[in-house]
Amino acid sequence: MSKLTLISSDKKRFYVNPSIFSDTKIPQMLETPTTNLLSLNSINAVTLEKVIEWCVYHSNFRLNNSNCTDASNKKKWEDNFIKVNTQLVQHLVDAADYLEIGSLLELGCRKAAEKIRSGAWERQRSSLPNHIQDKISSNLPPCALKRAAEAGILRMSPKQRLHNKIWTSIFKQDDYFDLALDCGVNPILIGKDLTGNGEMFLVFTSIDWEGEVHFALQERGHKITDFLHEHYLDETTLECKIKGSPITVNIWQAKNHEFSVVRDLEERLVQADLDGNRWTAYLSLTNPSIHYLRNNCKPDGRVQIKCEDYPNPRTGEPTEWLCLDDQEISYRETTNFETI
Repeated sequence: MSKLTLISSDKKRFYVNPSIFSDTKIPQMLETPTTNLLSLNSINAVTLEKVIEWCVYHSNFRLNNSNCTDASNKKKWEDNFIKVNTQLVQHLVDAADYLEIGSLLELGCRKAAEKIRSGAWERQRSSLPNHIQDKISSNLPPCALKRAAEAGILRMSPKQRLHNKIWTSIFKQDDYFDLALDCGVNPILIGKDLTGNGEMFLVFTSIDWEGEVHFALQERGHKITDFLHEHYLDETTLECKIKGSPITVNIWQAKNHEFSVVRDLEERLVQADLDGNRWTAYLSLTNPSIHYLRNNCKPDGRVQIKCEDYPNPRTGEPTEWLCLDDQEISYRETTNFETI
């Protein structure tokens, strides 16, 4: 197969096998299938050399039908690959976006988020396309994202602003979020109204299936309430009233098949319309969209929330998390709230 010649913006030539770019935009950029010369006027030589290194490695990885062990080695390789200075991260993000190299773009945006948190990021939001800002933002926990937005580094869409406002109204720092995400846990909030207007009663749960976050907190001498804004805690109900805020959060953590106790559940967590439909909503840490769930059954004292974006790790089905409005533990019929 004839070599493809790539010319960088600073006129350096690279001679490569064109097959390594099969998952990129480059084949579409060639005038004909036999074209063997392509100028990339927006990518300098240092960046282009790294892009080629990325494409060569991943092309070989695909050809070798790699197994789980190789996948672990691949992650180590990628972690080492992206250990570069801030300017090169910025250029790699731009190049990956331009050449439509999705995996490199994702890695670059994760590294950009790290650079932002460490204070090393230099670009302002005016030089970043909105979709790139969104990708970087999705890799930042709420408090760090709020600081980046206030510093003019990133913008937030209206949906992101609401998501951020809710989480940062409850938590004062990102330590808990970092720990949860490191454990593969995606905390959620359940509420009657998640728009942030007026009084809000929310149920918080990490859905910590294996108890990893719980034990990690214990090892560090912490509990969830250490990371909340100043609050009044009801030791009986484990409800936290955030001082100076209309928000009350039930932070009881359900484990296995236990239920969270919520007093006056229907009044506090369920909204009814004139047609008899009953609504509730949930918001996950990693997804800025509020999910509205509905059912049209009569109240029975227990609700079951199906979280579409949080699959049960054992079954792959949407997670079902139960709320209970009294202290009874005997079996009762359950009202299912599902995404409409």
